[in-house]
Amino acid sequence: MPRVSRRGATTAKPGSMSMNVADTIAAILKSEGADYLFTYPTTPLIDACAKIGVRPLLCRQERVGVHMADAYARVSGKAGVVLAG
Repeated sequence: MPRVSRRGATTAKPGSMSMNVADTIAAILKSEGADYLFTYPTTPLIDACAKIGVRPLLCRQERVGVHMADAYARVSGKAGVVLAG
């Protein structure tokens, strides 16, 4: 997995495939400590997060995902990450 700096710049190994936007966002979420991604199932970011160990939890409505992420943050003390839209 490429390293991601605090500013979001990726440093891929020479000769490796370049990262797309979804892979870069997923790597940043992972580096910031995200364990779960609460989301509505319409984005390639879901697959990119699943590949690197951020577990996507699919919601039938975006507002439900927001409430789930809020509850996760309150209970665990970690950031609840939601992708809506």
